[in-house]
Amino acid sequence: MRFHLDRGVAAIGDDGVTISDGSVVPADLIVSAIGVLPETALADAAGLATGNGILTDRHLRSSAPNIYAAGDCAAVAQPGGGHIRYESWRNARAQAETAARNMAGAAETFAAIP
Repeated sequence: MRFHLDRGVAAIGDDGVTISDGSVVPADLIVSAIGVLPETALADAAGLATGNGILTDRHLRSSAPNIYAAGDCAAVAQPGGGHIRYESWRNARAQAETAARNMAGAAETFAAIP
């Protein structure tokens, strides 16, 4: 097994993978792991608190009382301290539902298993 870090995939073919430096890595099986970086430029420009995403309380409310965040960009406060981003479609949908109910006047805590 060899790791090719800090390189992109240019093409995947029948014989292997061509990586961004032009070299070809022969392969019978390809496993790709990618990272997700939250897009916070708009939140930063608006003056919202950000860290590893848009920092929210447990109700998904940002540092501005009438702005909520949900999905991969939301870093949700945890009971023991710190914030966690839940990077899955299921959690994004559940966060959107919780945030919508909270915007309508509820006070639901978002809780999920990462």
